Amino acid sequence: MSDASNWRATQTYPGTTFAVEYAYTAQGHLSQVSRSGTVLHRFESTDPFGNATEERFHNNAFRTIRGFDAASGRLTSTQTGTTATPKSIQDLETVWRSNVSVQSATFWPEPGI
Repeated sequence: MSDASNWRATQTYPGTTFAVEYAYTAQGHLSQVSRSGTVLHRFESTDPFGNATEERFHNNAFRTIRGFDAASGRLTSTQTGTTATPKSIQDLETVWRSNVSVQSATFWPEPGI
């Protein structure tokens, strides 16, 4: 179902009663996904390229912060965790080559095997 701006307002998944609601900014960018009043995913901020620089999940229980190169818009870092431990789930640094391929991606803490 769409809203007055013709943006998707809700989505019910086939064969289920699971439905989510979508909210948008005035510019038409997705700002939030919720279900029955519980926020599942919220985009808190973006950079000039439109990259999501901060997102919150599961009613603010978790947060992802992303860093991007100001000149190229390429991803440079990703950190996910709780408010108390902001890097507890992932802490990733990405280094790029001049030909736009990834030179290295370093994870802290090291992922478990």
